[in-house]
Amino acid sequence: MDRNTSPAAKLVIVSGRSGSGKSTALHVLEDAGFYCIDNIPALLLPQLLDVEGIDAWFVGPNDLAHRMGFPGQAAVRAEVRDAVAGAVRTISAAGKVAGTLATPESTPAVVAAGARLLLTRTTELMAIGAQQFHDQVRRAAQTRSNAPESGDKT
Repeated sequence: MDRNTSPAAKLVIVSGRSGSGKSTALHVLEDAGFYCIDNIPALLLPQLLDVEGIDAWFVGPNDLAHRMGFPGQAAVRAEVRDAVAGAVRTISAAGKVAGTLATPESTPAVVAAGARLLLTRTTELMAIGAQQFHDQVRRAAQTRSNAPESGDKT
C-alpha cells in the first residue's frame, strides 16, 4: 500500500534530548514508511505550514542555535532569539499553534510574537514561586517590626 494513501497514516512526534536516540528512531520510522522531518530548514517553513493535519509547530531554540552555528548559546545570542520570534510569527500568521521553550526572561517576547504553547523547566517555576513567597514573608516581617506594640502609648 502506498504510504501517501494509507488509511492508517498517523502523526508521530519523536522528542528527546540530544544523544537520546531520536535520529535512530527517525531512521526506523522512515524504514517503516513514515515521512520524518528533523531540523526543518527555515526556508521550507512557509510551504510546510500548508500541510493539512499539522496544527501545532514547536520551535526548539537550542536546536536552532546549534543549526545557526551557536551551540549552547540559545539564551544569549540575539540572532537566535530573533530567529525563534520570526518562526513563531510565521507559524502564528499561518493560523497554526506556535510553541517554543520559554524562560522567565524570554516569555514576554515569545508570547508577543504569537506563541501559545510554552515549554518551561519546572525548577524555574519553583524558583520564581519560592522567591515571591520569600519576598512576601520579608515584607510581612518588616511591616510587623515597624508596627507599634499593642501596649505602646505613642
